Amino acid sequence: MIEALERIAQRYDELSSQMALPDAFADPQRLQELARDRAELEDVVTRYRKLEHIQKDLGDARELLETEEDVALIEMARDEIAELQPRADALLAELREAARAARSQRQARRYRRN
Repeated sequence: MIEALERIAQRYDELSSQMALPDAFADPQRLQELARDRAELEDVVTRYRKLEHIQKDLGDARELLETEEDVALIEMARDEIAELQPRADALLAELREAARAARSQRQARRYRRN
């Protein structure tokens, strides 16, 4: 799942780069197509990047649990994990659904083109 999300984020970045090229502005139809493709991925990529941030924070908190000796900092890390883990789980579930929806939209558009 994460590999697929990474590919989606990479494609989103590629589309953004292509839209910034002078050639894209010279062909309004191509620019519109790039913008539409990018817009279809935007929600998934935004959520994925939030998940990456939360996972980094979870990793930092877990590392703190393993290395810290101060009881107050350990408790703070536990609280942070308790807060962040459900958010990460919910985002992952949302991403699965959003990725399925985006895939369905792309397949439907390809079918209409043929």
